[in-house]
Amino acid sequence: MGFYDLDHFQIDCRKKAEQIAFLQSMRPTNDERLYAGFSAMLQPWTYITDPYGHDSKQAISTGRTQWLINQKLMELRDNC
Repeated sequence: MGFYDLDHFQIDCRKKAEQIAFLQSMRPTNDERLYAGFSAMLQPWTYITDPYGHDSKQAISTGRTQWLINQKLMELRDNC
């Protein structure tokens, strides 16, 4: 799931356990973060040819994806 899709992920309190498991499974590994960073750095033309994918790679490599997953998990914890 790309960063944009994850950003617009809707929380449903009726499916709390499933959503927690799903969000936990979306966490990128250290290898995925490293690959995303090198890929974004070594393929700058993807900013033009695939802006959605480029932004997702940037979000993974900088840790924004981790932060967003944490925010969604906190929303589930606090509101459900």
